[in-house]
Order: sequence, then C-alpha cells, then structure tokens
Amino acid sequence: MIKALLNSVARLLALYVLGTSLVFADYQQGLDAYIQGDFAGAQAFWLAGSKQKDARSMFNLGLLHQQSKVTNASQEQAHKWFRLASEHGYVPAAYHLGLLILDDQRAEGIRWIKIASEQGYYPANKYLANLDGLDIAEFESSKTSLRSEKWITELANDRWTIQLLAFNEFAKVQAFVNEHDIQEKVAFFREPSGGVMLFKLMYGDYSSKDDAQQARDALPASLTRHGPWLRRIDDVKAAIVALEK
Repeated sequence: MIKALLNSVARLLALYVLGTSLVFADYQQGLDAYIQGDFAGAQAFWLAGSKQKDARSMFNLGLLHQQSKVTNASQEQAHKWFRLASEHGYVPAAYHLGLLILDDQRAEGIRWIKIASEQGYYPANKYLANLDGLDIAEFESSKTSLRSEKWITELANDRWTIQLLAFNEFAKVQAFVNEHDIQEKVAFFREPSGGVMLFKLMYGDYSSKDDAQQARDALPASLTRHGPWLRRIDDVKAAIVALEK
C-alpha cells in the first residue's frame, strides 16, 4: 500500500514538473517570437500559457493589446489581461493596470498602483513618491521604520559597514529584516546594477575596517550565507550621490 502511495505521489510530481516546463516553454517561445517581431506568434504562445494560469503570459498579452501589436487590439483587452495577471500574483500587472485606467478612473488607477507599491514594486513606489512630492528614498523610508539613505549620509566618511546582500524589491528587504529581527542594526540604500535597481542592506557602522571585520566574523550563520563584505561609508555615499545625478 505504501509503495502504491509513493508511486502515486511520484506520478503527480512528474505531472507537476511537466506542466511547469510546458508553461515556461510557452512563455519563453512567446518572448522569442515577440523579440523577432512575430506578434501573432507571441500571442498564440502566451494564450497557451494563460490557459495554464501563467501570470507572466497574461501580463504580456495585456502589453500586446496596450501596444496595439495584434489584430483587434483594444485597451479593454489590455485591462482584462492586466487584471487577470494581477489576480494571479504578478505585481507589475497591477501597476500597468493602474496607469492604463488612470486618466478615466483616477481613484481606481491610484488604488491599483498602491497595490503594486504595497508589494514593493519600485516603479509604483517612484510614481507615488512623485505624486507626493517626495524623493523615492523618503517615500520608501516613510513606509517602514528602517533607516535609509538620509541616515547614511550623516555618517562620517571614514567609517565602515558590512553590506549583507541586495534585493531587487523593497518588500524583500523588509521581509528579510523582519525574519532576522535586525531592524535596529541595519539601513538600506539603492544602487543600480546591470540596468536593475537594487536595494542594498548594510549592517552597522564601525570606526575601522578591523572593527567591521570582527563584527562580520561574529555574525550568525543566518546572516553570512550570502557572503557579506566590508564597505567604507564614503563608498556607499558615492553610490547615493550618483543616483541623485
């Protein structure tokens, strides 16, 4: 009986892996077709992906309609696909849906942008920051008790810190800090890399490199598995200043 149960579980797992592979194949082939200018082909692949509940495929179908890349393209269809993608957990879709309807339904558009912002989506945060007349760092720090770039710029240039790791979404910074209960010991700053905005987390500030090294050596394994490294405060400040230019 146990052997039969294990065989059943194995079959289900195999079907799941196969289904996941097919969904990825539909999405990737759609992306390849889009890059080659075959928008009808891209639409066909992403429609297949959407039938498997792939949120990225749904989102890209919305883009095809928004950009008028397919026959009978319409903003109504863009609205439909963005909403479906958002409901299936694809955060950028909420932001794009908000922008799409902003002119005609401002309150509803802002609501969708805020949904994306609440999940740490950087473009949504930036849009809302501009709306409130705030710098993006001020806006993001207003949503959390974490110390941000303003706090870092007030430190002495010759001090040192430990850069723990970087995230591509601010929500992941918050989740990591909360998970490890290090709210009082860290600060975050933004620094682009490879065309992507990263949110970098620094741990403590120390009067010398040796002090920072000793502090790094004493960190628990849960904070060192990503390979933290030492960084001078003036180097961090330079990254912050470069972002403001």
